[in-house]
Amino acid sequence: MNSAAELTQEFSKLEDDPFRYNETATVSLLIAAAARVDLLALADFVSTKRVQKLPSNGRCDLWICGRQLSWAFEVKQIKYRGGVHRPATILKWVEKACQAARELTHHEADKRYGLLVISLHDAEQIESAFIENLQSILPKVDYAWQIASGSDFTGDTFFLFKEVHKKRAAA
Repeated sequence: MNSAAELTQEFSKLEDDPFRYNETATVSLLIAAAARVDLLALADFVSTKRVQKLPSNGRCDLWICGRQLSWAFEVKQIKYRGGVHRPATILKWVEKACQAARELTHHEADKRYGLLVISLHDAEQIESAFIENLQSILPKVDYAWQIASGSDFTGDTFFLFKEVHKKRAAA
């Protein structure tokens, strides 16, 4: 995520925010960030999913592999345009990403995550209550990251990761 933040600063020099567009552009930037730190990353690759308990071919939004571990991510992106969204609404957005990640089989990666990306780029006004509600759900996700606006051309972007298919502890 540090590498993604550095790339975002580079985009701001081009008067652009790479997270302002859509999920595809976001995944592309995350792939570039992974490559900068010597990780292998693929977007929208063919994967095995379980849909209604039956295996089928599908696609995974983002797969990253290091020397020891691999991670698969199903990504959903929200463009915040203003207003106050209740914590339950934000958690519903996270859950949509997690539902897609749960369809990935254990063969696809060592760890699988739902990833919600919230871009504040196009918001004319950011409600403090929205930020408070967002902060209130952080204990319910496994990892959260904020890339703060570094210029007039970028907006804050939040990343909420929630692992699915956690391995059960040995009894």
